[in-house]
Amino acid sequence: MEQTQGAMVLRHIRQLVASQSHGQQSDLQLLQRFIADREEAAFTTLVRRHGPMVLGVSRGVLHHQQDAEDVFQATFLVLARKADTIRKHEAVSSWLHGVAYRLALKAKTRTDRRRRREEPTRDAEASPADDLTMRELRTILHEELHRLPEKYRASLLLCYWEGKTRDEAAERLGVTAGAFKKYLARARELLGSRLARRGLAPSAALFATLFAESGAHAAISSVTTLSTARAAVAFAMGNGASTGASGAAAVLAEGVLRTMTITKYVKLLLSLLLVSGLGAGASLATYAAFTEQQTELGIAAPIFQHAPPGERSDKDRIVGTWRFAKAVANGQDLPVEFTTVARMTFTKDGKLVMKVLDQAKEGAYKLVGAGKIDMSPNSDKDLGPAIFKFDGDDRLTVCASNQGTNKPRPTEFAAEKGSGLVLFVLQRAKPGDDKLTPEQKGAIDKVREAANRAISVNNLKQIGLAFHNYHDQGKAFPAHAIYSKDGKTPLLSWRVAILPYIEQDGLYKQFKLDEPWDSDHNKKLIARMPAIYELPGAKKEPGMTYYQVITGDGTLFVGTKQMTLADITDGTSNTLLATEGKVPVTWTRPDDLQMPKDKDKVPAIGGHFQNGTNVLMCDGAVRFVPRTIAPAKLRALITPSGGEVAD
Repeated sequence: MEQTQGAMVLRHIRQLVASQSHGQQSDLQLLQRFIADREEAAFTTLVRRHGPMVLGVSRGVLHHQQDAEDVFQATFLVLARKADTIRKHEAVSSWLHGVAYRLALKAKTRTDRRRRREEPTRDAEASPADDLTMRELRTILHEELHRLPEKYRASLLLCYWEGKTRDEAAERLGVTAGAFKKYLARARELLGSRLARRGLAPSAALFATLFAESGAHAAISSVTTLSTARAAVAFAMGNGASTGASGAAAVLAEGVLRTMTITKYVKLLLSLLLVSGLGAGASLATYAAFTEQQTELGIAAPIFQHAPPGERSDKDRIVGTWRFAKAVANGQDLPVEFTTVARMTFTKDGKLVMKVLDQAKEGAYKLVGAGKIDMSPNSDKDLGPAIFKFDGDDRLTVCASNQGTNKPRPTEFAAEKGSGLVLFVLQRAKPGDDKLTPEQKGAIDKVREAANRAISVNNLKQIGLAFHNYHDQGKAFPAHAIYSKDGKTPLLSWRVAILPYIEQDGLYKQFKLDEPWDSDHNKKLIARMPAIYELPGAKKEPGMTYYQVITGDGTLFVGTKQMTLADITDGTSNTLLATEGKVPVTWTRPDDLQMPKDKDKVPAIGGHFQNGTNVLMCDGAVRFVPRTIAPAKLRALITPSGGEVAD
């Protein structure tokens, strides 16, 4: 037994020495060493370097030592598994902050559920009363940092948390000192404005104090560092995480990895389905139009054609419906959930149809020479250059640029990372190819729902930004309706009032604001509902929206009253601003959800996604509220100054 203990001590010392020798290497170099050889010492250095920040984030959200340590370990388990997918190795601190924050929120939800089932007890590790304010400030800091764009979050973390000089931080991010100076200034401005909205006066001193306080008690012991690194290496190699990491940490890590996988699928689907000339930006709004399109394209079923033997021209051979044997976009294989159900049809008259399950998009193609094709699945204009080749009559390979129609035609059949190319290997479809297993159908449904949820989140964030811009200019949020001059009759919805703040000023000016929504003039504008008011995945009805506010006594929207941020005494992050309603309303009509007078009842929200509903909070954040939320808790979120505690 003594020899075993001695060996363990010796191994411990060797690992410490090895990790110290790696101390001067960059995050990029350490990650490369770990990815190439699963080098434990390199990963140990990453844990030692970024561990205090990760633990600081965990404690800032959870305020509980054991839960924070579980999140700390889970964060590095995820890093070990996803190391080769991080696109910006120089900003590992920012990536880790985002993962740690998401894991901490998941852990908090889990802990809150457990504590509601148990007898309430005083947390022995709770901070004293005079430290409560700083604890709350740390929570706010990490919440707002998480919402910043990656390059701005990285700039703040490098300078304020890691203590890098501007030159060092610029070198870490791979940008010039001048560019980094702009990043940092913009990051301070964004974070400062968000803190100001929550009642904090931003200053350099405040930033420094908050970051210092967040990391003040986050020192990591060498034993914890080494055990976490060892567990992470085992986890990355698929050997589990039983050594050195808690069971709770492993469960948290597996959960967030599943979420990342679904998110990756969504992004890959967006990048492929929305290529214009197999190129063009993959915007969420465009994807919404694609997934919701119900236009009949005149193709009731796939065109199955088997090529007869003998020589045929390319023009003849390309006609028919093809399934995807393989699809690669910029070095990444597209998921089997896509390739199993996607079909590409070339018709005799030059139409190109991309179909995924019951959704289709029509474009065009044109053969322009031997092995050369111009094509676009989005329109019959702006065809993008591509190349093709046949392997027999029933196998077709296509390579195209996904960066626009003005790019040069590819010269080889490859789509390596960084090339900006997509590669399709197509097999002529046969009857029965469209049949899916239950597992495939379930995975596809998850991807589709995840995409629709992401679009709705983006819509709500844009609506929230419009509300805040309206507030900045008018010193108050809009009322739920535009009222008549005497203040007695609601005429038009708040959705009309914020049009100038969602880049719809031209449409706004066409409304007669002194007439009701259904006047002869105004009702003609119902059909021109902005896309931001369309809820993806829901039944599509012209001029109808599901995005609504909640009105009535005790809510943000009571008659003609316009609420200010100062009126929201429960806190903007604890108060609901808008949500997905269960039943649609005409978007211009001053019609929204009502707060029931019965305290045991709640407004009819959501119902469009499997497990819950997206809700927009007054601070501009979007939360996913579970279907099982207690009525009392939902009512607490709706009231701006009820004094309730809404976790």
